Amino acid sequence: MREENKIICLFYTLYRKIVVNRLTGAFKKDARNFRFLNHRAGFTLVEMLVVLALFSITTTVIVDIFMTATRAQRKTLAAQKIQSDARFSMEAMAREARMDMIDYAYYGGTISEIPTTVLALRDQDDNQIIFKKSNENCPTGIDQCLVVSIDGGNSWASITSGGIKVTSLNFYIAPTVDPFLLDTESGTYASDISPRVTITLTVEGVGTRPEEQKIISLQTTVSSRIYRR
Repeated sequence: MREENKIICLFYTLYRKIVVNRLTGAFKKDARNFRFLNHRAGFTLVEMLVVLALFSITTTVIVDIFMTATRAQRKTLAAQKIQSDARFSMEAMAREARMDMIDYAYYGGTISEIPTTVLALRDQDDNQIIFKKSNENCPTGIDQCLVVSIDGGNSWASITSGGIKVTSLNFYIAPTVDPFLLDTESGTYASDISPRVTITLTVEGVGTRPEEQKIISLQTTVSSRIYRR
């Protein structure tokens, strides 16, 4: 940007020397006779060509600066939209994980696979809520999205918008066994760790321009507020 400013200042200085100084000289020379810009104050062909060349170069530089700024602004807006959509999806999962309980029964009592690609929860009314990545029930033109079911998997709805696709979704659940399950023989619980889940989400923008195809990765860890002992 500094180099472009130097070039513009140089062109402006040359312009003043050729045009402004010439007009000023003509005015001083003919001021006594109340004449301005007579045949002696005209421009030569070389001077006109130089002025046109300077004008063309200056215009090209200004247009290039404008186009660069426009591309940078468009890239920033596209990245902000992708990040906003990704944060909305992440917050939807984090909010449910915070307010509900992990459904260990869905995993067979013990979560054997870490990370898991499905997050199963139970709300305070004992309704099962499931989050996962899917290639079904997605917005038009999207092959991978985040879907949720609030009726135990009977119906699904997409959370992500039509501007992004989900490339990776993992859940790191701890502990891997139900900490509220009491062993009647020993009188102890399976774990003393408060349930929590770490969510990692990676999305990619969908669009025709390169700036619309930005990849965003988010991660958050949420602890359940429900503690039943």
